[in-house]
Amino acid sequence: MPEAQANLGMLYLRGVGCERNFIEAARWCRMAADGGDAGGALGIGLVFEHGLGVPADCAEAARRYRLAADRGSDSASTALGLLHIDGRGVARDPVAARILLVGVNAQRGNSFAQAGLKQLRRLAGSDAAVPLSHVIIGEAGLTVPGGAAMSRERPA
Repeated sequence: MPEAQANLGMLYLRGVGCERNFIEAARWCRMAADGGDAGGALGIGLVFEHGLGVPADCAEAARRYRLAADRGSDSASTALGLLHIDGRGVARDPVAARILLVGVNAQRGNSFAQAGLKQLRRLAGSDAAVPLSHVIIGEAGLTVPGGAAMSRERPA
């Protein structure tokens, strides 16, 4: 049941087969995450990170991404790595970011992870004013209203 809830939440989040509805997306993804589904945890993490139907809360997004990553979601590992690069909701930590992004993500062809590693190399020794997530969204060409990144892959 939690996997079906996560799928429904992601459909609402993306507006696939239905009207895009961030409040319903948050409701269904939260139920799925609370039921132990990695895709639901990833979805509710996205909702919190970008304030989609809920107040933005990067610390809560990081917590949800960690749960999803611990349940095997490569997308959540990537999202958490990006938060560590920007220091949003978690400590700014390039080492943790690299560990999360390198894992298997970049090697499996995850475009966000590859762009994150590219940005880490560019930022080595500098303090960028532009959040990495904005750079990566532009490089990957994926956006939703408000600038939230959406994965092309099905949530793990």
